Amino acid sequence: MGEKMSNLNVDQQAQHRLSTHRHRFFRQAGMSSIGFLSTVAVGVLLLTCTLKILPAYVQNWNVQSVLDSVLTEHLERATPFTKAEIRSRINKRLNINQITALTSRQVIIEKTANAYRVEANYEVRESLFSNIDVVMKFDNNVSLPFNREDSFSSD
Repeated sequence: MGEKMSNLNVDQQAQHRLSTHRHRFFRQAGMSSIGFLSTVAVGVLLLTCTLKILPAYVQNWNVQSVLDSVLTEHLERATPFTKAEIRSRINKRLNINQITALTSRQVIIEKTANAYRVEANYEVRESLFSNIDVVMKFDNNVSLPFNREDSFSSD
């Protein structure tokens, strides 16, 4: 009978050690304060970058829509635009859309054999923190054909 008691004691001792061992590993369930602060810092950094960069991309989408609308208007006309008319229409649309990243003088209009090639290539520099800047480079272009069949034959 003494052996049974000692066996029970050994089993109870082993089970106690096992539960203590498990308890030690599963005791911590939350995030430490350093982990929490690191997560918040990364979140603030991402939010700041998004709020600084997003407006430049929105303006670029508007620049491309200005060029696309000039192309649409050009294709609807009976006679092609001149360089001055293209620049004037681009300038009006840039002003209406309040686009400040680009002026109509920065838009390059080249006359090729079959079309006017209009390029609106520009860079936007945005300050993130003190001396850290991000530079975004945008390349937008459209081709305004002289002959209306040239624009439909590429389909």
